[in-house]
Parts: sequence; structure tokens; C-alpha cells
Amino acid sequence: MNDEPAVVYRQTVAFRVDGQPRPKGSRAPVNARRTIESGAKNERKWAKGVRIAALVARSQHKFRMLEGPVRLELTFYRKAPAKPKWKRNGLPDTTPDWDKLGRSVSDALSGILYDDDKRVTTAIVHKRYGEPGALIKVTEIVERAKPPTKEAR
Repeated sequence: MNDEPAVVYRQTVAFRVDGQPRPKGSRAPVNARRTIESGAKNERKWAKGVRIAALVARSQHKFRMLEGPVRLELTFYRKAPAKPKWKRNGLPDTTPDWDKLGRSVSDALSGILYDDDKRVTTAIVHKRYGEPGALIKVTEIVERAKPPTKEAR
């Protein structure tokens, strides 16, 4: 029998950001001290929209800044192509990459909903067709299952 506690969530805030989701750019090292970031077009505009929507949601829900583990659930919507490839199950399995989309939102929420994006311990990312935008859900994790003891192994 497993006596470990399940994951317990405390406060949650969810909101929608309208507009075409933009991925975070890639970083390439130049030398030991410098990197170059190849930013995606309009990523800063997208990140600003995410920050504004997060500030509005935070004030409406009286959501406090999180300083512990965070669960992030993101659903990105993009306009369906004129000729969708339905043999792919109707899912947008094309660029941009899910991890770069997630990183753009995670970085934008730093300092607004949580103190640093290192707090994100669980992330669930979906890409779908629909009205361009994103549904963002941030949840505080207050209790996590404890690792098994030596006796239980």
C-alpha cells in the first residue's frame, strides 16, 4: 500500500491571451561570455500581451506572487490552414515548436505570477487549431509525493 501524499494544488489562475502565439528565439553561443539570440518575429509583442493579461487576471483573482513549485498548463491556438492535412488527425504538428511557445509564456510570466520561471516543475503544452491565442493556467503546487524510503524499496 502506498502512503505517499498525492499532489495537492492550492491557488489557480486561468486566462486567455488573444493574438498569434509567438515562440521564444534560440540562443547560440558566440564565445565563453556571449550568446546571440535569434528572436522570433513579434515575440516581444506577444510576450507583452501575455504580461498584460497576466496582470489583469492576477488583480481580478487576488492572486499572490508564487514562490514555490508551479504547474503550468498552456493551450496554444492557431488559425487552421486553408487546406488542412486531416490525415494528421487535424492537429497542428508543424512549427512553431511546443517548447519554444511554452518558453515564451513561461519567461513572460516571471515576475508577475511567480518570482522566476525556475519555479515551473510541471508543464503541459497543447497546440490546437482555433481562434489564435492561448489559454494559460498557472497553479501552485503545495504538496508533492515524498520519495520512497530505503525500507520501501
